[in-house]
This record gives sequence, structure tokens and C-alpha cells, in this order.
Amino acid sequence: MRDPADPEFAALAAAIHGGEQLTIDILYGDHEGGQRIITRFGLVPCADGDGWMASAGRHWNLDREHPR
Repeated sequence: MRDPADPEFAALAAAIHGGEQLTIDILYGDHEGGQRIITRFGLVPCADGDGWMASAGRHWNLDREHPR
């Protein structure tokens, strides 16, 4: 989210500045636009307040016969 005019930008910025835990789903694929996958990331602020710890929790493949 890069556009401050996006309606959800303010809520996300408030959550980040408030040190809330976040869950983000990212859709990506190969250089030709195929093999699309969604990965769910969890973000937790570090205890010392200096940065975030990220972990990938789940993956979904969208372009196979039985996506999961």
C-alpha cells in the first residue's frame, strides 16, 4: 500500500505506528504472470520496539488443478 489516498492506508498506518500485530496476504507469480501463489505473512513487533519479526504461515497455489 503506497497511495495515501487509498481508503485503507490510514488504518494500516495506524496499526503499524500503534505496534499492532498484522497479517498480510501477498499474491505473486513468476515473471510471465503464471504460477500464482498467495502467501500469508504474520508481522509481530519486536519486544524492544526496534523492528518487526515476520513469518510465512501459509501458501496457496492458484494455478494447479487442486489449489491449496
